[in-house]
Amino acid sequence: MERFNESNCVRLGTISLFLGFCILFFLLAGSIQGMAAEQGGEKSQSKDLQKAQQKMREYSQKLKDIQSSALENNPELQDRIEEFQKLQKEKVQEYVDENASRQEQFKAQMKLRNDKELKKKSESIRNDMLKAMEKEDPKTKDYLEELTNARKKVMQQQGNKGSSLKKKMKNK
Repeated sequence: MERFNESNCVRLGTISLFLGFCILFFLLAGSIQGMAAEQGGEKSQSKDLQKAQQKMREYSQKLKDIQSSALENNPELQDRIEEFQKLQKEKVQEYVDENASRQEQFKAQMKLRNDKELKKKSESIRNDMLKAMEKEDPKTKDYLEELTNARKKVMQQQGNKGSSLKKKMKNK
C-alpha cells in the first residue's frame, strides 16, 4: 500500500480542487441557464405586451377616426354632446363651488355619477354615437371588441410582469 507523501497530497489536493471547480462550474452553468430561460420568458412576455399595446393603439386610433367622421356627418349629435357637457358643468356648479375641499369635490363627483338625468342623457348619446359610428364603418363593434381584448391582454401581461418581479424579490 502506498503511503501518503507530500507529492501524493499535492496531487490529491489538485484533483480535489479540480473537482471543486467542476462542481462549481456545473452549478453556475445550471443557474445561468435557469436565469437565461427566465429572462427569455420575460422577453417573450415583454414582446407579447408590446404587441398587445400596439394593437390597442391601432384599434383606438381606428375608432377615434370613425368617431370623428361620425361627428362630422352628424352635427345634431355633436350639438347634443355639447349640450350634455354644459349640463354637466351646471350640475358640477350646483353640487360644489370652486373653492371646495378635495373631499367635497369627491362627493360632488359621486353625485354626478349617480345623477339620473345625466345618466339617461349619457346613455342615449353613447347609443346614438355607436349607431353613427357603425354607419361610418360596419366593423366598429369588431374594433371595439378587439380593443377590449387587447386592453385585457395588456392588463394581464402587466399583472404577470409584476408578479414575476415579486417572485424575484422574494428569492433574493
